[in-house]
Amino acid sequence: MRTNAPPTEPQDTCADFTVAALSTNAALDRGPADARHRAAHHFGTPELTTQLAGEGRDHHWPLLAQRSARVHVTTTPVHDDPPPQTGSQAAAAVLAQRTATSTDGWRHALPDTVAYCTLTRATHGWQVTSITFADTAPEPQ
Repeated sequence: MRTNAPPTEPQDTCADFTVAALSTNAALDRGPADARHRAAHHFGTPELTTQLAGEGRDHHWPLLAQRSARVHVTTTPVHDDPPPQTGSQAAAAVLAQRTATSTDGWRHALPDTVAYCTLTRATHGWQVTSITFADTAPEPQ
């Protein structure tokens, strides 16, 4: 995730949002909703922040909590026929590869997921207006 300048491309914003939304830290977070809420607050519209306030299911959470694990995320752009970008609206998708680790050296690969972002242009860059996570990952191009 970049922390210097705001992302200028929808794909960059979608990738940054996805990394933040899926990078849970079971030693600090109460559940996966905490990371999604942080991502929405930083990269999303106020409406998305409200929408995701309690959202965050992950059937791996019990294992992550047991290990006090942290999830590390890398993304690859997915180009599977997004709608064409207009002046203020865009869509983007990324394949998220996730690995859980704990301080005792434990590592566990988590299933890949695809994040489909709908974005709107704001005065300071692109913001995510909605997000859909899909368990089945298409091949990145």
